[in-house]
Amino acid sequence: MRDVRSAAQRPAELAVVEGKNVTKLLLVIAQLPASRKDGSEMELLCNNRANNNSISQSVTQSPTSATGKECQSLTITCRFQPGLTGTYSFQTGQFFKRTQPGAEMQRIYRTGRFVVWSRNTEMTFTLEIRDLRVEDSAAYYCQAEVVFSQQRLRVGSLCYTESIHKIYGAGTMVTVTADSLSLMFKNPPLQISAAGDTVNLSCEYSGFCPYTVHWYRQLPEQTPEFLLQRHTTGQQDKGEVSGGRISGSLDPSKKISQLTISKVQFGDSAVYHCALSSRTAQCYRTGREWFKNLSMVVYTNTAL
Repeated sequence: MRDVRSAAQRPAELAVVEGKNVTKLLLVIAQLPASRKDGSEMELLCNNRANNNSISQSVTQSPTSATGKECQSLTITCRFQPGLTGTYSFQTGQFFKRTQPGAEMQRIYRTGRFVVWSRNTEMTFTLEIRDLRVEDSAAYYCQAEVVFSQQRLRVGSLCYTESIHKIYGAGTMVTVTADSLSLMFKNPPLQISAAGDTVNLSCEYSGFCPYTVHWYRQLPEQTPEFLLQRHTTGQQDKGEVSGGRISGSLDPSKKISQLTISKVQFGDSAVYHCALSSRTAQCYRTGREWFKNLSMVVYTNTAL
């Protein structure tokens, strides 16, 4: 049965708006008296006006593509661009990840290595990916959620619309390359020293990730013995080796670790190894340690 009540007599109605990126309902109110249109016609006018303006808004996303290395950081920035008419109220910004074409979009939450923040007054929002990993390679999309409102005087009646719009950015293709590692000694393969001297052994490394440099000593016909380790993050391990005669240091700016043996003794004659292991901000990557197999030998000869 047709509702013969006037627009002023009927309660506010909800009508679905089908348009670009509009995912929720449109509230339509026709309140002015003496309208020459009945309620259903007034509602249609409001709906058509909302549809015409829903396509004029957009989200700019930058960069369109980005390449980063393991352990570095990468930032994606998005900005909502309002339409030419109506009023827009920016609500929030979200990010999604698609690992391959046709795969389901995965929502990215602000946790751990992923940092999302919004500046509502500027209608901008940003995703920062810290400590990049190879598995972060994917297409990333941002989504702005805004409230669009508009009112117009139409044929003696006031037409007011309000809707929630969700608009996606064009996407950012992110490619993460694995960190390249190298390790080498800065000393000659054989070093001879007299008892009581000080010996410095230097090991140079390359790479961008946080690393730990380990030092070992291998006595004749024995397995390597762990001495100490130093971290590129600046963290220092406690404890002394050989009564404090053996110490270690690491210069992250030069990417060099040094082992110092003071007041060398005959028992210090051995092969010394340096090793490099990659570590994340939380823990070591188990099972991945790189040794530099060089015969760095220190002889202690009291006759010299």
